Amino acid sequence: MGAVAAAGLAGATAAQAAAATGLDAACVPSCMADLLARGRLRTLAKPAAYVAAALADDLLGRVLERLRKRHLERPWLMGLTSVALANALSEAESSLVRVLAGCVERGMLAYRAGYYSTPGFTPLLTADQQAFFADSFAAPDGGAPGPLGFAALRARMKASVVPELAGAFETLVARGELSKVGDYVYRGADIAAIRARLETALRSQGQLTVAEFRTLTGTSRKYAVPLLEFFDATGVTQRSGNVRSLPPSTGAPRGT
Repeated sequence: MGAVAAAGLAGATAAQAAAATGLDAACVPSCMADLLARGRLRTLAKPAAYVAAALADDLLGRVLERLRKRHLERPWLMGLTSVALANALSEAESSLVRVLAGCVERGMLAYRAGYYSTPGFTPLLTADQQAFFADSFAAPDGGAPGPLGFAALRARMKASVVPELAGAFETLVARGELSKVGDYVYRGADIAAIRARLETALRSQGQLTVAEFRTLTGTSRKYAVPLLEFFDATGVTQRSGNVRSLPPSTGAPRGT
């Protein structure tokens, strides 16, 4: 136990614990299992190792304290990243991430889209923030809204008197309510609709060219190419030359 505690939040492998204590390596697994059962150790993954429960619990307590403060002061944000937490708590990020992974697995912490939060926390934009983005995506002629240029949206956010729009934007992207595709920003509902049409066509035809995708979506190449690259990057499609198809795991039909 002393060898593991001395390793700090970085933890110690069974082999390292055996070397530090002079124990027979064959005895270490049973000793570790006993300490785990008594709640004195926590496991770490990648690579497999052990950390003192007191150290892990102390870190979790400090993380939760920081997160509760963040949620109270800026409830529109998803939470805090591992980098932000490591800097705030003066801990090595690599060690912090490994310890917190176990906390997430046990349901003591939430982790979504690169952000840690307290369990059950849901970010909530202010009424002004919600109104800003709703107005930004409203079509001026009352028709169906389309994508917005990211540079123009960013300039509008900077010029607005509504506070914390950049953070609110990050939250909307993390939650999938907005999607940044190339130089444009789409509403999440629009991306979902385009994806559904694309997947239906690919299941029927097996593959699509860029030109066929443009016809399918009624858009120009300026928008079509970044959209297809977005779907490639998110695993919806796979590219082979000038055609896209569904990944094999989706059971897509073979192209001709």
